[in-house]
Amino acid sequence: MIIIKKVSQNLNLEKKNIQRETEIKGLIVSILNTTLEEIGEIEVLGGMTNKNFLVSVCNKKYILRVAGAGTKDIINRCSEKINTLKASVFGIAKDLIYFNEENGIKISEYIEKTETLTRKTSKEKKNLLLTSKLLKKLHTENIKFENTFNVFDEIEKYENLIKNKNILYEKYTNYLENRKFIFSLKNILENIGITITACHNDAVPENFIKIKEKDIFLIDWEYSGMNDPMWDLATHSLESNLTLCEEKIFLQSYFGSDIKEENILRIEIYKILQDFLWSIWTILKEENGDDFGLYGINRYNRSISKLKENFEFKK
Repeated sequence: MIIIKKVSQNLNLEKKNIQRETEIKGLIVSILNTTLEEIGEIEVLGGMTNKNFLVSVCNKKYILRVAGAGTKDIINRCSEKINTLKASVFGIAKDLIYFNEENGIKISEYIEKTETLTRKTSKEKKNLLLTSKLLKKLHTENIKFENTFNVFDEIEKYENLIKNKNILYEKYTNYLENRKFIFSLKNILENIGITITACHNDAVPENFIKIKEKDIFLIDWEYSGMNDPMWDLATHSLESNLTLCEEKIFLQSYFGSDIKEENILRIEIYKILQDFLWSIWTILKEENGDDFGLYGINRYNRSISKLKENFEFKK
């Protein structure tokens, strides 16, 4: 019985892979005006929100991005396209070859001899300096994105999109009570006073691409919008798992020697809010067929732990 089940699973997986390859080749043929014979290898790349593929056509390589399940409800592809084009003018993003605002399909040129940062390599001092300077450029070039990214609005949007709210409440302990404390952080941010600039809003290491040693740019602008620039700094520090020493190098490179306490506070608040937001995002994605294991619950628990560790709220 076990052997039969394994064979059946393998056959189903193989069938799905063949179907997916056929669909990808069909997209490439129609978009790049090529033929099936000219399409070479197709390699599956990483991606949490979407599905990404490295495709070879006539010995030239491209990155094909296919929108993930349920993303049409959480991402404005028109804004993503416009923001990517605006950032590319300043060399912060790369030009697009094809972008369909309706279905989220995107094709960009694959650049040889590049390095995608990882959680490990993003910690290197040379990379901390590069990423901080690129984010500083994004935040200070007076780029105007057409949309706004507000974490509290995003939380409510994701909550409203979740069909089975019971899963949210059952999976995340004391969700409604902790949510009240999370939203209390909004008042703290307003009292501090925040600035609003163009932001990437998903500055994870894997979205930074290095060309040679000194050139670097950002990819995947789907969450981009006008926001507090401290959000991007919080993202990169959190997702890179920077130590206090590494974060100090990163922030000193961005701010110079004068790092205001209010900026540090904003960064720490956004780390909490990001963990909370992406834990809800996980529930929404899993309702659409994805499986992230303990990713969501780990982020939720860390968010609440940091919230209670650093702030006191009256019930």
